[in-house]
Amino acid sequence: MNRRKVRQASPTMGCLLAEQSVPWWRLLLLAATVASVPGCASTVTPSEEQRARIRCVDVSEQVTAPGEMFYLGAGSQFGLLGLPQALSQKGEIESLVLNNEIWIQDIVRDAIVDAISRENAFPLESEFGCDATMSIEITHFGLQIPHGLTSNLKPVLDARGEIVDAAGILIWRDSASVGPLTDGMPARSHEDIAHDPDLLREMWSTAARHVADSLVESMGAGS
Repeated sequence: MNRRKVRQASPTMGCLLAEQSVPWWRLLLLAATVASVPGCASTVTPSEEQRARIRCVDVSEQVTAPGEMFYLGAGSQFGLLGLPQALSQKGEIESLVLNNEIWIQDIVRDAIVDAISRENAFPLESEFGCDATMSIEITHFGLQIPHGLTSNLKPVLDARGEIVDAAGILIWRDSASVGPLTDGMPARSHEDIAHDPDLLREMWSTAARHVADSLVESMGAGS
């Protein structure tokens, strides 16, 4: 995904919101969405010379992720009154993750490996061993309603990666994200997910494929 500079809010933004009497729960959803935007680390793309030197890239199995998932579900628009419901629902989802071994780290890594292989971005195997390593960091993940008029949850995911060669030189770096307003993402109710945990796996897998495709696109296609 091409990096874009995030515009700073206009000094008149607060006045505009006040004049329009925007409900506070919409501001909460907006703040949560903005908070999921990845950091501003610059994108690094490999040169043809660097690409030609790489025998293969070893995608590290040690994917880092936050210790706690993000959850903004139905009831959030009711403030403190809806807090017990939101916390209860989040706890149920976290239990589903543990009991069904739905590990976001594995889902994201598998999606990136598949995308690299499919697009021939870099070789992933060599009889002489790999001379570059890719690290993956998940900076934000979870479930969120896109607005206060629906109870259906959508996946949210931010991830970034780096490829470093054997000499420690940075070859590639980029980040990508999926938010509650990203097109093509599945939307499921909390009740549906609670009854069928595979729906959660499907939601995060769809988000991971979107992120992986964006990341691999910035690597450039192989020959």
